[in-house]
Amino acid sequence: MAKKKGNGEGTITKRKDGRWEARLTHGRRADGRPRRITVYGKTRKEVADRLNALLAAQNKGSLVAPDQLTFAVYLPQWLERKAAAGRKESTIAGYTNIIYRHLLPIIGERRVQSLEPGDFDMLYRQLREKGLRPRMVQLIHVVLSGALKQATRYGITARNVAELVDRPQAPAYTAEVWTGEQVMTFLDQIRSHRWFVCFYLAVTTGMRRGELLGLQWSDIDFQERRLTVQRNLTTAGRKVVMSEPKTKNGRRLIYLTQEALALLQEHRVAQEQQRAKLGAKWASTNHVFTTRTGTTIRPIKLSREFDLLGNQLGLPRIRLHDLRHTNASLAARQGMPLKVLSERLGHATPGFTAKTYQHLYDDQHREAALTLAELTGGRKGLPT
Repeated sequence: MAKKKGNGEGTITKRKDGRWEARLTHGRRADGRPRRITVYGKTRKEVADRLNALLAAQNKGSLVAPDQLTFAVYLPQWLERKAAAGRKESTIAGYTNIIYRHLLPIIGERRVQSLEPGDFDMLYRQLREKGLRPRMVQLIHVVLSGALKQATRYGITARNVAELVDRPQAPAYTAEVWTGEQVMTFLDQIRSHRWFVCFYLAVTTGMRRGELLGLQWSDIDFQERRLTVQRNLTTAGRKVVMSEPKTKNGRRLIYLTQEALALLQEHRVAQEQQRAKLGAKWASTNHVFTTRTGTTIRPIKLSREFDLLGNQLGLPRIRLHDLRHTNASLAARQGMPLKVLSERLGHATPGFTAKTYQHLYDDQHREAALTLAELTGGRKGLPT
């Protein structure tokens, strides 16, 4: 049953399908008929909040009717709602980059309701002509589709046209890994580098880049010979952001070798000496890995330094993140149980680890079959 308000104040009704609906009259169309704005929601409070927001915008003179709403107006509003909903700062920064650098220059002046499935081919062609990688074009599609999905829920559009087109394809990345010999060459040659211990832990623990840079001295228990992964350092534009680990299982304990503990102790002594040398100029962040002045290291800087070192040593080109895959590869080949490897890497489930590194465990199964064949003397059958 409708709860009616005064003229121009909107109405709220419950639909037969169980959803709630709010309508607001806003100006007139070219033919003189009233222009009505309709929004939908799962609860009465949801549509009431949206109606109040529309009324507030109407009173300010900033309300735009759905059939006149452009992406230049709508996408920033969608972005604000995502930020208000508590999305990570780094995620919002990524959305912001996609919207302002790639979407608005191409479709900013287009009305949201006017977008057709065929327009996506034009959009993606222009993005590729700008030199964007397939993966980035795919991410842009995901963001635009998400924005249009909300536009449909809010009654701005009748359908999400992004769901009517195929998502742009991006070739799956095949991780490259170093051999044990190449890892030893790398570590031996960079031993005097100020971030040697950081790269050493990347190889020996499989920690993610952000987890390494978010590591603090309070996370390391030298007596129990372990560290706790409980934060992830990322960036949002120029701002350094500390957040929760990537997955629920990302918060984890990793046991360390005696060599790793000794290297961390040496690194701590060197850091304390640098702190004493700089005095008040040292930035007290308590992070294990820092710049020469104690500030946090920007993730991209660590990656670039890794690329430079690998190139100087003539090693096969891999990403810094591929040290994580290298760790998994070496551990699996040494016979580390799948469940243990999954826990050390902080994967969501052992199933994900198995899927990612199945080829490594296939090798183990083949070796086990050969071993069993040797134990049975190559017989076709066993005694009964």
